[in-house]
Amino acid sequence: MKAIKSIMLASAMLLATPAFFSSCRENAPEIDYEMKVTVVNDFAKVVDAINSGALKNEQAILQLVAAIDKMNVNQQTKLQAIMDVIVSLNNTLDAKLATIEAALKAQTITMENKLALIEQVIKSQGTTLETKLGAIEAALREQTIAMEAKMDIIKNVLADQNATLETKLGAIEAAMKEQTIALSDKLTLIEQVIKDQTSSFNTKMDILAQAIQSLPDYTEKLEAVKTAFENINPNSQLEALNALLDKYGQNFTDKLASISGWFMEIGYGNGRLDQIRKAIESLGGYGGKLDAINEQMTALLQALESGNMSEKDAMAEIAKKLKELELNSGVGTAKETMEYVDLGLPSCIKWAKCDLGETSPEKYGATYAWGETWTKWTIDYLYYFTDIVEGQYTKYDSRDKRFFLEKEDDVAYLRLGEGWRYPTWNEMQELIDNCTVTESTLNGWPGVMFISKINNNYIFFGYKTKGSTGGLRWTSAVVEINPTLAKCLSFERNDKTNKIDVSRYDNERKRHLPVRPVYVKRGALITK
Repeated sequence: MKAIKSIMLASAMLLATPAFFSSCRENAPEIDYEMKVTVVNDFAKVVDAINSGALKNEQAILQLVAAIDKMNVNQQTKLQAIMDVIVSLNNTLDAKLATIEAALKAQTITMENKLALIEQVIKSQGTTLETKLGAIEAALREQTIAMEAKMDIIKNVLADQNATLETKLGAIEAAMKEQTIALSDKLTLIEQVIKDQTSSFNTKMDILAQAIQSLPDYTEKLEAVKTAFENINPNSQLEALNALLDKYGQNFTDKLASISGWFMEIGYGNGRLDQIRKAIESLGGYGGKLDAINEQMTALLQALESGNMSEKDAMAEIAKKLKELELNSGVGTAKETMEYVDLGLPSCIKWAKCDLGETSPEKYGATYAWGETWTKWTIDYLYYFTDIVEGQYTKYDSRDKRFFLEKEDDVAYLRLGEGWRYPTWNEMQELIDNCTVTESTLNGWPGVMFISKINNNYIFFGYKTKGSTGGLRWTSAVVEINPTLAKCLSFERNDKTNKIDVSRYDNERKRHLPVRPVYVKRGALITK
């Protein structure tokens, strides 16, 4: 009986202490919190030490985890003590967020109760927006929480009619930026947003725009828009396009990428000319040469509508005009950054750390037809360089004797700026000759690692899927005896030798592959 009373008394003191320590902070600045925390794993004292600044970051979380796990009370009492800290006006945001993260890491709290705690924090009227979003981000980062449970957290926030728009925007941003969440799961969230019957159109567009902006690379942004348009009522697609251009296309470059990547395909073969026209009109007002090209595209649309030009021909001409816009809006000006790796190669060429469009080495990059400067979802759409004569091209053909990619058609140069470009085949061969190639994993994703024999630095090429056994990357050279093909780096697992075979593979130019750029200092030798 005495033991029960002691536990109840300890619990009562535990629940009271956070407010007590906070209210006494001004009267006791001389207390050495760091010394006390070092020798006593007491939950309330750890919280107060974080409030005072004596504990920070990982050390604070570790101390809180230890204190929570040593609480000699039942889970309900423990969770209530944690929640009291989170809603207290006297505690700092750092203390609240550290407490949430520590609770998720504590071994003495069940997974069910951890998820219940996150839900309570999100729904509580006593928690600020910063605290709610911090709880969501902590849950998404926590490795012990199953992906399905993480997705449920975001889905519930998006579906909650009582959740504020700011909370929903913060939740979708956190989900889109979290690298451990697969693109397919992110697209599922976008689909849910679009299909939600309880949210207004403006709310949907706000959330969709936030989702697109938060995705880390160009290809994922395209997939997000594609998913959204597939799930929007056809009668609302033009209105959605208008809203996206207003919310997402904040500058000329963004709008141009939007049209090149999204709206050419949305319109091609489907008669959705209003959408293309609106997108083109949004590029007006940038002056001189750009507006003149814009007017030419509008004229092409009028010719198409009047029946004086086929849809295929009109779209091909619009594609050319889009290229002109791209070339006249700042060629060679970096629109994004890329790190490179020095492998100590004889040519002094530096290899990009990631595929173009990615920020993590293991990720499979944005895919391009050879020489095209925008991505497409399928190969069913017209290849940019296709001529009216089957088997011939308008450029890089046996007729014009251009067999190597020029700057204006090099997406690495256009996106990364001066010094960056597609690698040549000779540079690919140099890479093969000077590296040990082995199958490996990076951040849990399979691929191949090229390890320099010169300085042991490495670059990693990720497979497209976890079930893949090889991959391809473009070079800047077409095959001279058959210019419908371009040379690729090929790496493939050999099941007989259990090693990676690396070689040249000649692939159709209209196929879609990633690009691994190289960086060449000004004046460096360019080998074919």
